[in-house]
Amino acid sequence: MLMKRLFTIGILLILTGCWSSKELVEYGFIMGVSFDENENEEIEFYAQIYSPAETIGGTSGSETPFYTNINLEGKSVFETARDIPLHLGRKAQWSHMRVLLIGEDFAKAHNIGDVLEFFYRDHETRLMSYVIITNGKASDYWEMKPFIERTISQELRTILDNSTNFTGKSTKSKLLNVAINLSSKSKTTLIPYIKKATNDSLTPVATGAAVLQEGKMVNYVDPADLETLIMLNDEYKGGIINFPCMNNEIEHLKEALEVYSLETKLSPQLNQESLFINITTKINGSLGELQCSSVTTADELKNLEKHIAESIQADMNNVIRYLQENELDVLGIADKLYQQKPQLWKKHQADWGMLLAGSEVNLEVEVKVDSTGMAGGEKVVEE
Repeated sequence: MLMKRLFTIGILLILTGCWSSKELVEYGFIMGVSFDENENEEIEFYAQIYSPAETIGGTSGSETPFYTNINLEGKSVFETARDIPLHLGRKAQWSHMRVLLIGEDFAKAHNIGDVLEFFYRDHETRLMSYVIITNGKASDYWEMKPFIERTISQELRTILDNSTNFTGKSTKSKLLNVAINLSSKSKTTLIPYIKKATNDSLTPVATGAAVLQEGKMVNYVDPADLETLIMLNDEYKGGIINFPCMNNEIEHLKEALEVYSLETKLSPQLNQESLFINITTKINGSLGELQCSSVTTADELKNLEKHIAESIQADMNNVIRYLQENELDVLGIADKLYQQKPQLWKKHQADWGMLLAGSEVNLEVEVKVDSTGMAGGEKVVEE
């Protein structure tokens, strides 16, 4: 009998309970928030709250949306966030927040690190929420209807997830990443940028990234350059790289390489007053589309690999030159140098932008085509 009691007590100690559960009928679960500035220079704060509809037989009993949007204004994020119960009638629960939208004008005028301070301090907020810069007012995007997901907050998150993983033309930046990057030696970060598909469209599209330096938006990178920048940062997950015809025979045609793997290594060296940066990129992939090239022999394949590498290297050099001209350390070179030689970094910290602009970059790109396709069940390239 004693053993049974001890066993029961032991089971009770290790079993989880419901003491920390959050009921849908008691809380307002925040799915997304946005920040703009109103005419009075106050924070215009929108929150999208999950609103579960009653279901019958597993389907919604009405066409009522699964969310509601509320608008608040105030001098600080903390003030507006705490006022949510005045409008909603429920306490806000932040643990399920998917995205934070920040209007472009707001991001240019304010240090977003200060604005996001509330979420870093709040114990409910998960630092995995995505931060997004919007073209135009961020609040306009709450008017959009999701195509597949139940809320536009979740749809924006899946757009960034899949465009990053499968196209390489977008990126994703979590609350945690923003905090780390803005407190790094370079104080620079990339944040995904979205806009409406057309001027009067209610459809969002991920298109490039905003460059933030010391908390404020200072530049914009278009999707093509962002793809190259992601390669240089060794964060390329996969996608299609377009390259021109060999010898530019047909200017308007492009061929395509599907990337299986991409690895970039960056090594800075500071000697006296000169900065040298060595970058090597290795790419493996298969030919996805050929419109103007013939690949029937091993020599032709070798020449094509060289051509693709030269095309990618030219794009990388253009992006590096752009970063140097604008003194933008998006590649985290300052942090790498600080890890190697902290005292030397501190010596050049004040004039880091000028040092970066005058740096000498040695770039090498190697492309290996693992597959050229199949024709009639046989290899296209002759061994």
